[in-house]
Amino acid sequence: MKRFILKLCAGLAFLAAAAHAQGQTPPSFPSKALRVIVPSGAGLTNDIWCRLLAQKLNERLGWAVVVENRPGGNYVIGYQVMTNSPADGHTVLSVLSSMPVVQNTMRPQPFDMLRDMMPITRAVNVQLILVANNEQPFRTAAELVKYAKANPGKMSYGALNVGSLTHLAGELFKLVVGIDMVNVAYNGEALVLDTLSGRLQAAVLTTSSTASHIQSGRLRGLAILGPSRSPILPSVPTVAEAGLPAIDADGWQGLAVRAGTPQPIFDRLTREMTAVIQSEDFQARLRAQGALPVSETPEQFRQKIESDLNSWARLVASGKVQVLEGQFHEVP
Repeated sequence: MKRFILKLCAGLAFLAAAAHAQGQTPPSFPSKALRVIVPSGAGLTNDIWCRLLAQKLNERLGWAVVVENRPGGNYVIGYQVMTNSPADGHTVLSVLSSMPVVQNTMRPQPFDMLRDMMPITRAVNVQLILVANNEQPFRTAAELVKYAKANPGKMSYGALNVGSLTHLAGELFKLVVGIDMVNVAYNGEALVLDTLSGRLQAAVLTTSSTASHIQSGRLRGLAILGPSRSPILPSVPTVAEAGLPAIDADGWQGLAVRAGTPQPIFDRLTREMTAVIQSEDFQARLRAQGALPVSETPEQFRQKIESDLNSWARLVASGKVQVLEGQFHEVP
């Protein structure tokens, strides 16, 4: 009898190990609420879709999901929440395309995306747009360039956070068209408000955050800073269509967990989150916010992150820009 019990226990252990090897999630996961860390303020695109994701995961699976906004430090604060949390799948980071920029432009280097995290999927593509206050004397991107060249150093433009993708896109625009504008960095909604009020002459923002203001005539859309027009602002030309050098500065947003997360847990998160992102309702609501839904495998997303890291590293190494105290500067 004793030998039978020992064999039974051994058999059960073998079956449990086999189930684990086949990628079955431990029955205790999730054992508490999932945290989705958004490394920026409330009301921005990545905050909106992460809250929708949390809602859909709750409806689909009954999971408790809490979205936490941890802005500041060029996304470093939110990133550190992930890296300082247990690698158990209960803390998910909203990853932004600005992060490869920050990794390449801040010294000392604030993080290592390929080392620190396991990418789940890219969920959203976000287009950037150059906008102007409606009272400005220029009505197109080409006219802005002409005005800026006639008034060197006297124009200002706003962008989110020094070293962010919007800032990088603005600096790249300045470089390729050969103008001098002063950057004013913002943390959140005040950027849109100051552009509307005329405190700023121009700004680089997302199409989703500006569409309603452009459609109402309160802001002027000058150019899309990417390779294609926006589906929600089809009348706004790309920079290339405006007769200026082409720019590819689209943004993206996705999800990741801390490196070292057990593979069965990672696979479960990937499967469930991808199912939500691919659902018709989720994608329709993303489009209504001006975001373009994307769904990639973890390996595809990792390759995209690696590609962007290499691109910004090459840009810094080119000598066209320099890194000073974590800021991205045009080289005189």
